[in-house]
Amino acid sequence: MAVALYGAALLAMSSPRFISILLSLVLAVRVLAVEELRVLRTVQEVRALGIDKATRGYPVQLQGVITFSESPGGLHFIADSTGGVYLQVAGARIPRGKLVEIRGRTDAGLTVPFIDTIKGPDCSVVVLGEGPLPSPIPLEPQQLQDIRYGAQLVKIRGRVESVSLQGRAATVTISTGISLVQVSLPDFNARSTLPTYLQGFSVTATGVLGPSPHVEEVRKRFGEIQTFHAASLRDLEVDSQELEKRFAAAQPILEPWPPSLAPDAVWIGRSSGQIVYIEQQVGFFLSHARSAPWRRSVWVYSAQTADLKFGQHVEAVGKLDPTYVPVMRDAVVRPMLSVIDDRPPEPGKAFWYDPFEEGNALNGKLITVDLPLLSHHASVAGEQILILASEAGPIFGRVKQDLADSWRPAVGSLLRVTGVCVVKNAEDFGVNPAAFRAQLIIRSAADVQVLQAPPFWTNARLLWVVWSTLGVGVLALAWIFTLRRQVRSQMTVIGSQLEQHAIHEERARVAREWHDTLQQQLIGVSIQVQAAAAQCKQAPERATQMLQGVNAMLRHSQAEARRSVWNLRNSILEQRGLAEALKELRLSEPGQAQVVVRSEGDASLRLPADTEFHLLRIAQEAVANALQHSGATTIEVTLQCNQDAVTLSIADNGCGFDPAKVAQERGTHFGLLGMKERAAKINAQLVIDAAPANATTITVTAQSQNLSRNDNAHPKQNPAPAGR
Repeated sequence: MAVALYGAALLAMSSPRFISILLSLVLAVRVLAVEELRVLRTVQEVRALGIDKATRGYPVQLQGVITFSESPGGLHFIADSTGGVYLQVAGARIPRGKLVEIRGRTDAGLTVPFIDTIKGPDCSVVVLGEGPLPSPIPLEPQQLQDIRYGAQLVKIRGRVESVSLQGRAATVTISTGISLVQVSLPDFNARSTLPTYLQGFSVTATGVLGPSPHVEEVRKRFGEIQTFHAASLRDLEVDSQELEKRFAAAQPILEPWPPSLAPDAVWIGRSSGQIVYIEQQVGFFLSHARSAPWRRSVWVYSAQTADLKFGQHVEAVGKLDPTYVPVMRDAVVRPMLSVIDDRPPEPGKAFWYDPFEEGNALNGKLITVDLPLLSHHASVAGEQILILASEAGPIFGRVKQDLADSWRPAVGSLLRVTGVCVVKNAEDFGVNPAAFRAQLIIRSAADVQVLQAPPFWTNARLLWVVWSTLGVGVLALAWIFTLRRQVRSQMTVIGSQLEQHAIHEERARVAREWHDTLQQQLIGVSIQVQAAAAQCKQAPERATQMLQGVNAMLRHSQAEARRSVWNLRNSILEQRGLAEALKELRLSEPGQAQVVVRSEGDASLRLPADTEFHLLRIAQEAVANALQHSGATTIEVTLQCNQDAVTLSIADNGCGFDPAKVAQERGTHFGLLGMKERAAKINAQLVIDAAPANATTITVTAQSQNLSRNDNAHPKQNPAPAGR
């Protein structure tokens, strides 16, 4: 066509007739192509194409019923009234019996064409609803190799030779007499119970026939045995007479249990009762009435669970394991036609005890118990696990239903739980006898009722409070320890600073004290000595008098120096107050006279530090003058403290003196002058009561506006008097 169009383009200017002929040929070719790729609307039209034409991708649009399907993206077969064909589908699995409308393209299979609904934008599969399955075609054994029956819904008869698991399907091998057929049953796994009870039975199998192994390509991929796809065990119908013989030959289960059998003996037993629990694709518990000769419950491993329901009365025959609790394997099950009432069983009320006692009577029974909840969690398998507390030990509860995350009974709640009791010491139920005495298999959350909510103070909350309190306590102790270290560090710094400050203040005080006393007196001595030296030749008597004054001034300076040293060494005034410091006067100046110190009133009252210091120095000066000049034998020092004033008096019984005469003799009596100056510095009143040949009394009265009882607030150093 491309060559013709190219030639027509070259001859367009010279041969119009040739161009019209070529265009007619192109139109004819297109019409023929459309005629060949017509839309196919029945399965028969698809199968009639053959392998070669199917590869051209004929469009298909038809309605049919799914006759077989596996897991998503697996095998799918479709059939209409004209036949069946393989269907390639992507996405979700379409169940058997669904009426669908498909749009797709044909493609070549191993023996017959198939329909592809994946490739191409116009491909689709729409589920319309339920549809009737076509009647299966009965086949004789020799017809199984005919490729015309491939992908068709057929029916065959044979005897079951073996049952095995291949991938996710159970394979039942059937002998037809002249060949073997492998019937594939989908949706089995390693945990499923295989339908091994079929071995030895004659069965009629209904399903979709796979490709014939006589085709070389089929033989390379699938082997020599014909494949056959059955949807479920319902499609393998056991011969009724053989089934009746199986039930008739089996012995009923009776007490005592377990029976005494040879190690290699096989016991085919029969049991009947009501189903109290079903584990899909695994088995069920068969419970018996209390009036039956056999009261124990039996766990039955059966592949027929899809056809059973809770509460149904059935009869089972299988191999019995003579274990601690009865277990039946390879069981074949049929309904009990004599019992019509299939109402759910009523659970028995049980006050929990050790389930291993009393002949294992609770095993397999539907019971109701009221037990507190110890813990709750989800298992890897998607089950909800409830750990219940009982007197015999913890009970393991399994809720066999997918539940929402919101279903969470609180730990500590009192629950009423209905379930099947399992006390079998076997790994089939996942129970560890060392940890759990038994378990309850619970069908759904509806079988768990909360009778009483847990108390607020649960073990978890109490533990949380204890740990929180301990944590807070540890943090508080750490904070206190850190704070104390910081306080000690700061106190050390502050103490060092106070010590340095106290030393500085004490040095300043001593300097002021010596400046006010010793330095001034020494200056006076120097002046008097210079004056006496100038008068030695002109007025010897005057010079002698001046030297006597110098001598008095030196004695006074010596006494002041001695008192200053005593004051530096004495801390009684700072620590214990003026009253206690006065008591030390009798020790500070030893002599013949007796010094008596008395304290009257509230001695705990404290004056400012400078007031106490000057009062003490006045007392020291007065006592020293009395000891040196009066010749007294008794000196009385009295301190009287009250809320208004503090009065200090020093009285002696000496010879006395004339205050007026002493005042006129300047330059020789420095003690009286010092006492007056100290009294003036503290705003105190000094009174001297003296006369020649009479006792002398010196009284100092200081107002007490600043009295205080707070000894700790009293300064530790004596303030010095003001400088001159």
